[in-house]
Amino acid sequence: MKKFLRPALIATLATASMTGCVEADSIPSAPNEDGIVLDTHVSDWRDEVIYQVIIDRFNDGDVNNNYNVDTRSMSRYHGGDWQGLIDKLDYLQDLGITTVWISPVVKNIEEDAGFSSYHGYWTVDFLKHNVHFGDLATLRRLSDELHARGMKMIIDIVTNHVGQVFFYDVNMNGQANEWLSGRGDIDKGAQRPEGGELSRVTEFDPDFDAHGIDAYTSMGLSGQAPIVFFDMPNINRTAPGPQNIDLNRNGIIDNDIERMGFSNPQWYHQRGRTFDYDTQLAYDYNSRSFVFTPVYSASAYAEGKGNCKAFVESNPILNRCRGTLGICGAEEVNGSCEVCTAPWTPCTTENECCSLGKLEKPYTHRLTNYDGSAGDYLDGTARQYFQNDQTLLGDFPGGLKDVATERADVREAMIQVFSYWIDVTNCDGFRIDTLKHVEYSFWETFAPGIREHAAKRGKKNFLMFGEAFDGNDDLLAAYTTNEDSVDSVFLFSQKYAIDQAFKCAPGNSSPKCGGAQNGTNTLYGWEQGVSRHEKFSNTPRRNGVIDENNQGVAPRDLLVNFLDNHDVGRYLYDRDDEKGVDSLKNALSFLLLQRGIPCIYYGTEQGFTGGNDPGNREDMWSTDSSIFKKITSLGYSDIQPFDQSNPIYKHIKTVLKLRKDNKVLSRGAVSDVRYAGAGDTPQSIYAFKRTYEGTNAYIVVNTHETQSVSFTDGNVSGKTDALAASGTPCVVSGSTVTVPPMTTCVLL
Repeated sequence: MKKFLRPALIATLATASMTGCVEADSIPSAPNEDGIVLDTHVSDWRDEVIYQVIIDRFNDGDVNNNYNVDTRSMSRYHGGDWQGLIDKLDYLQDLGITTVWISPVVKNIEEDAGFSSYHGYWTVDFLKHNVHFGDLATLRRLSDELHARGMKMIIDIVTNHVGQVFFYDVNMNGQANEWLSGRGDIDKGAQRPEGGELSRVTEFDPDFDAHGIDAYTSMGLSGQAPIVFFDMPNINRTAPGPQNIDLNRNGIIDNDIERMGFSNPQWYHQRGRTFDYDTQLAYDYNSRSFVFTPVYSASAYAEGKGNCKAFVESNPILNRCRGTLGICGAEEVNGSCEVCTAPWTPCTTENECCSLGKLEKPYTHRLTNYDGSAGDYLDGTARQYFQNDQTLLGDFPGGLKDVATERADVREAMIQVFSYWIDVTNCDGFRIDTLKHVEYSFWETFAPGIREHAAKRGKKNFLMFGEAFDGNDDLLAAYTTNEDSVDSVFLFSQKYAIDQAFKCAPGNSSPKCGGAQNGTNTLYGWEQGVSRHEKFSNTPRRNGVIDENNQGVAPRDLLVNFLDNHDVGRYLYDRDDEKGVDSLKNALSFLLLQRGIPCIYYGTEQGFTGGNDPGNREDMWSTDSSIFKKITSLGYSDIQPFDQSNPIYKHIKTVLKLRKDNKVLSRGAVSDVRYAGAGDTPQSIYAFKRTYEGTNAYIVVNTHETQSVSFTDGNVSGKTDALAASGTPCVVSGSTVTVPPMTTCVLL
């Protein structure tokens, strides 16, 4: 039974005495302390296998930090902690895991709108830890325990935003409000002849506006809305910290910028919530508005409604195009609008009145000042992006406030606070959240700063890889172009390609595939004949990741491969059918043998089937989400928490052992790639050669769910299947290999 403790115990637990092999006085208390010596634990990151853990959902090792816990709700804290992970390291090591990526460790806002911060992404203080997970001594002991086993630790960090720490005081009454604005339906007792749309106004999370959020009342506009930091210490909802940051590193706090730190309003973009990740509009800085172009509907003309104003008024669905300044003003030329310049929400219906000045990718980005004038480019100069202004400048949905990372003082603060966590934990790398929401030049400043700090402490080979939640290879690759940027990114595009090629492979009868029978060509790349990997930089980072011979390793060879994570539905959510397990095992074989660093999400090895957030954040100590429990016809009825005998766990363990024993499968260069699209025969084959230090391996994948496939290629001659993980080995005869359904063979 979980203990339910009052939030008032937060302070008590936060200051509780530290125990364990790490003494409290040996842990740094601030950034840039002298005398800290760390070490390097990684010889070649390509050999590593990452395991992602949401600490709160993995294992509860210390009931003393179980306050504000409610396991009945997926949105609340459940009690997992750092000690719980320490207690399960034998389990992970047996599976073949070499690196553990843990969820963010910093202090969070406790809760907001009925949700708790169990995931760790609602920062309120970058230099304090989340006491739900234990004390700093336990966190450091986790790192030490991993290193003692030859394993590594990666910490999840967030630089793009903080939690919902302030509101926009739109009505300037000093408190956070939400209200309905507009006239609503026609009041039968009123004299006005028409109604008007109601709209919801929220000061917590107003919609994005390029020049900033306006303050206004019924009397009209009143300048830029001030932001007000919350003062709710009982749930950690206060002005963010740290304050008093020695930005110039002179040993004293000697100006207001340093004194305010992250409580400085100017350290946030203050432009409201991102609601459109795709559209980029032309902006007229003189009129302080987006550019519209009038277009006219042929059907409207036929009905005698030949001008924009009449057309909008005759189509209530378009009322949202009116804007607060009217439709097109009073001017009309020849019965139509001359130009529509009001900053309206985009019309998207088939017969829209006014089309926007929509730009084509790639975009260049500059700030818009509140007075409508053009500000600086985000990177100091025009650079090409595949995401729009809202993505880079808007608050993250859920009220997470966007940090002005283009500022030099913010960049210095970020380097200092996250350097501190290297000192505290002796971690081996950072997983970086929301990469695509931050401008390129930030990473080209932040990453070198972190590398320099780690090297100064004696730690080389510090890995930094980022999450750009997008399937566009060009967007992903852009964050690896500059040699001072991050080392790697998650290969989201490949994850989506795996979903197509494996979940809905030829011969599948899954109702969720809708009859789709996909080939394997998208595993190579979205564009015909264009390799996905070739889009990424082949230039190692300056002072970045190296191999065991001290040679730099390029981002192209460090891309992080994954199937499941905390932001997407699990593989088996879509394939919760009798063939789902075999389909998953085959996809995992491809993932673990592909070029790059494989990453396994906790619970995948247990057959978890959770859908999108928060359904994909199940308790590891429960079997409720396991496919083996849901589909008894699979024939595995003895499923237990942390089970080490189920078919998925055993399959991963087998493939990882083979990968560990044969460096060609982790470090080998890739060539001779064969794939198939619609109409090709066979449609279900994907094959590639890996070469390392004179050794060749040929990996052949058959995605077909019902048929064996024979495949001829000179690379298979004289080789045998070293994997045979399905129990039925691939058979080689001369230059032909026969691959059973849903099987991957490794020919050595």
